[in-house]
Amino acid sequence: MKRIVTTLALLSFILPAQAIDWPQWRGPNRDGVSPAQGLLEKWPEDGPKLAWKTRGVGTGFSSVAVVKGRIYTMGDGAESSHVICLNAKDGKIIWTSKAVGKTGGNYKGTRSTPTVVGDVLYALGQFGDLVCLKTADGSEVWRASLTQDFGGRAGGWNYTESVLVDDGKVMVTPGGRKGAVVALNAKTGKLIWQSTDFTDGA
Repeated sequence: MKRIVTTLALLSFILPAQAIDWPQWRGPNRDGVSPAQGLLEKWPEDGPKLAWKTRGVGTGFSSVAVVKGRIYTMGDGAESSHVICLNAKDGKIIWTSKAVGKTGGNYKGTRSTPTVVGDVLYALGQFGDLVCLKTADGSEVWRASLTQDFGGRAGGWNYTESVLVDDGKVMVTPGGRKGAVVALNAKTGKLIWQSTDFTDGA
């Protein structure tokens, strides 16, 4: 199933006007609440006017992050999963990253939404490939494997989370006997700590 990313005229109006970013899954505070003012209280009968529509972002269930006029998402291509950056004004693809990981999984496609922090983003493939990329061009800063590096064990849906970044740490849940949760240095990807009390699958 090919995925079509659409944006509504309402979104394209609010974001540039108020510079409201949506840098991660469920928004700035990960609570699904937008700080934007002047939102519609009643949906138009025919819905908001479609501003643009784009193809070529691959297969998946990833949501989008929106920062400084750019949209970031993930998708499975023909042979590998990728992070894709689009122009929020017209939907044109600005860059597509090199392979994040392999495609497929239970219900084929990516699950993670990129997390944007400053001039980099963090994204997780459905098989535990964690990457830090530059937002400017999608080039790779570092990568880690939740299964190979931390003994991770995914659940039945594969890896589905969108990583949390806080206080210079990337927090993610590999699962498995070595410890379900890890914190990594956001700049280098090096392990800071791994939980020992929780050892369930991710």
